[in-house]
Amino acid sequence: MLYKHWKKFFLSVLALFWSGCENEDDAVASYGCFPTQCYNTTATNDLGEVFDIIECDDGYKYLRQSGIYYEHPELQEKLPEGVEAITPPAGSCGASNCTNKGPDYCYKESKKTLEGTTQEYEVCVPSIDCPEKH
Repeated sequence: MLYKHWKKFFLSVLALFWSGCENEDDAVASYGCFPTQCYNTTATNDLGEVFDIIECDDGYKYLRQSGIYYEHPELQEKLPEGVEAITPPAGSCGASNCTNKGPDYCYKESKKTLEGTTQEYEVCVPSIDCPEKH
């Protein structure tokens, strides 16, 4: 059986060793972790309102204080173009140069269960702090 599939086996082993030989500066973790550098900055919407945002080197932009936009999603229409109303995770598997800061923004949400009862739960959105963009 091994003789019949030796080419596929050899190719799999070769790919396994090759993935471990990348330059650490260019390597991306093979399990889906994509760290990036992010910075505090501002953005202006079409109405001239200024928002504190986090801009990352991968091109994504996030609202810095996003809690109220979770609680009231209809407000997301006011955000500057391209700015998401979420906060990236701080640390090695997200905004690698940012740190968690407290307190988190927490609010109550409710949902209906399959039985028809309403269940209330608390949702907390983290706040992070990044260095200023130069």
